[in-house]
Amino acid sequence: MKKDYIEMTVKEFKQRLRPDGVGMVAFTDEKGNTEILSTFTEVICDFCNAEITETNEKTKELNKVYLSMPGMSYAICKNCFERIID
Repeated sequence: MKKDYIEMTVKEFKQRLRPDGVGMVAFTDEKGNTEILSTFTEVICDFCNAEITETNEKTKELNKVYLSMPGMSYAICKNCFERIID
C-alpha cells in the first residue's frame, strides 16, 4: 500500500517548509492571484486548529507533524491523524 503521508518533527517541519519562520493563510482566485490573509509562527493542525508544539508536555517526546500527500497540502496533528487512519 502506498504511503499517503509523510511525518516529521515540528523542528524538521519548520526547517524544511518555513525557512523564514512564518506560515500563512492565503487565498488564490481563479486567475492565480494570491492574497495573504494572515501570517503566524505557530504550527497549526489544518483539521482541528490545535497548535502542534515541539514536545509533548506529558511524555517529553518530540511531537510529529503529519503531511498529506501528494503536495504536502495539509499539516495534521497526531490526534487527527490517528482518527483519519482508523
